Formats: sequence, C-alpha cells, structure tokens
Amino acid sequence: MLKGLRYCPGGDAYNVSVCTASLGIPTRLCAKVGCDPAGDMIRKSAEEKGVDCTYISVDSSESTATSLVMIEPSGERHFLYSPGTNQLLCLGDIPEAAWKDVRHLHVSSAMLLKGLDGDGIARLFEQAHQRGITTSMDMAFDPDGIWLPKIEKALFHTDWFLPSLGEAQQLTGETEVSAMAEKLMRYPIRTLVIKMGGNGCYLQNRQEAVHLPASENIQVVDTTGAGDCFVAVYLAAKLKGFTDMEAAHYAITGAETSIQQIGAGYCFLGWSSLDNSLHYGLI
Repeated sequence: MLKGLRYCPGGDAYNVSVCTASLGIPTRLCAKVGCDPAGDMIRKSAEEKGVDCTYISVDSSESTATSLVMIEPSGERHFLYSPGTNQLLCLGDIPEAAWKDVRHLHVSSAMLLKGLDGDGIARLFEQAHQRGITTSMDMAFDPDGIWLPKIEKALFHTDWFLPSLGEAQQLTGETEVSAMAEKLMRYPIRTLVIKMGGNGCYLQNRQEAVHLPASENIQVVDTTGAGDCFVAVYLAAKLKGFTDMEAAHYAITGAETSIQQIGAGYCFLGWSSLDNSLHYGLI
C-alpha cells in the first residue's frame, strides 16, 4: 500500500540546473518537453528557481519524460521510466544563440538521449571546446545495455566526468574503483569523479587519486536526485575557482542535505559572499 503520492518536477538536467542556479551560478537549460501539463510544470518551476528556460523546446509528438519513483522507508528507490521527449533532443535544438556567455557545458542523462548519444554529445563538446568552454558529463543506467560505445567518442572531449559507481563498473567491466578509474582515465579526461552513494566518492585527476568518505549517521529520507545535487555543487564549486578536491568535498555535503528530504532538485548549501566559502543555509 502506498502511504502517499507527490507530483514533482524532476529529471537530471532539471535537478542540476535548479541546484546550480540556487548556488548563484547563472544557468541556462536546453531541453525538450512535450506539449502537456508535465512540460509546463517543468518550465514554470525552473523559471521560478532562476533558470533561463529560453531554449527549452516543445514537441507535441511525444509526452514529457516521466518517472514513477517508489521510495522505501530506508530511502532507497525503484523507478518506472517513460523516456518521452528525452529521446528527441538533438543538436538542432541547440541554436547558436544558446552559446552566448556560456563558460561551461554540462550534459546530464547520457545513455538516455538517443538524439545525442554517440556522435551527438561528442560533436557538442567539440563545439564547446572550440569556443573555449569546458565540458562535463553525467550519465544514467543504459536500458539498452550498450554502455561504453554510446559515449566513448564524447569521452575524448570531456573535462569532468561524473558517473556513479554502478555506471563506472558497467562502462569498464571492473569491480574495484581504482581499476575503473585507471581504464576511464585512459581518455583525456581532466578529472574523474565516481559517485559512491553512502561511501562518498572517488576522485582522480592527472596529479592524484583519493577516496573522500561521506558523513556518518545521516538520516536518509529520499535519495532521489542526490547524485544530481552532488554534480550541481561540484560544478558550482569548480566554476567559483575551488580545487577538484574542495569541490568534491562540498559536493558530498550537498548530496547529504538532499537525501534528508522528499523529492529532487533541492540544495541546502549557500555561498558566503564574504569569504567565498560554503556554509549551511536554506536556499
């Protein structure tokens, strides 16, 4: 028996966008939604949270991507997913004007973007680098079981790569996180951050490799969107000039605040305007 239902905006790109915007990073969301109430809700909610939604396009041929998330008392989740318009987003949906004033380009949900997976993300990242824009990529579990071939070309143009432990395992066929990192760092990635849930994260760049643990005794309510919150805080910290290690440390803390409430797209970390450091505070 279900104890309750809640209808919320979400999705990896939405979650990362609203979190980065809440942390004071001007954020532009390029996405595709259906001509339906769900699409209207996503656009309205993102705009209310300070995200530039100029380049969210509408396609009436498909419904907006939707997930049914069932949450256990432990906070663990089970998903039913309808990809909808996520499959239709392509390079043609990102016009020249969308690049104006962009410092960094992040792609969420690689593996679920049929119009971009493969050559599309690689070409997008090539265009970014030609403009002097840094790139990052997060991914989802591949329902087709193809894995590495879907994103391998993009990895040659990715500055920061942030898969989960399970995703890194599927990409590499390895079981030890250090071995996963060794294989992934054969690509010219600047920094690899493997998200490890309650075990924190593993970070490797061209100078060092380290495991950063999570805090103990965190009350878990809902882990939905925790990885997206991690990514958002990491990106915000890097764009504000923090080191890889500092950014990953703050990202863990950001994700820990996210899992203590129901829903995705929330971040309870703020930036101090006095010393440019992170402090706790409701955004």
